[in-house]
Amino acid sequence: MRPLHLLLPLLMCAPLAYAADSFNRPVLKPGTVFETRHTDMQQQKEVDRWKDTLVGMEGGLYKFESRSADGSSTFYRNENLNPVRLSKGSKEVRELYRWPLVVGASHSYSATSRSGMRVDMQVTIAGVETLTFQGKPVTVTRHEYTGTWTQNGQSGKRVATDWLSPELGWVVRSEYKEFTPSGEVGSWWLDELVDYRPGQ
Repeated sequence: MRPLHLLLPLLMCAPLAYAADSFNRPVLKPGTVFETRHTDMQQQKEVDRWKDTLVGMEGGLYKFESRSADGSSTFYRNENLNPVRLSKGSKEVRELYRWPLVVGASHSYSATSRSGMRVDMQVTIAGVETLTFQGKPVTVTRHEYTGTWTQNGQSGKRVATDWLSPELGWVVRSEYKEFTPSGEVGSWWLDELVDYRPGQ
């Protein structure tokens, strides 16, 4: 299952204009494909890969098709590239991003999964770094998430760090942990971008 704080990524296929500490909202281009490796860090084992393709617009939202070991699915993003969950005519937006992205900016958001789990998160753009992707350096903004999950009367801590590349328009690396009500690590995941193919 994908982490609720992401439900994956942020896409872009056009050049961004940005200052050293501020990044503008990208424009998406149909046909772009991103493949992400999903690793269980407790078992030190790759457990899945997601191949996400932007197929176009639907109802004013970006529409993506995703394929993994679990099968295929569809997900949506709004114009700000935030995940949107559609349910019985309503829309729930998980506000991961506020544009322009500015280092030091911080905000909070809440979201509820289809299974009824609620998360309440605080996200801060903590800095700008350089990572390597496909043998080349890429500039990334580091997004740090802290908060809690709640389900069936129980709750625990959730923390995560995303390294988002405005140049590639995707989360190049994401590491996140979810803790049990007693404070033990319940799950620990690492997601890494392994392939990128721009749309035409």
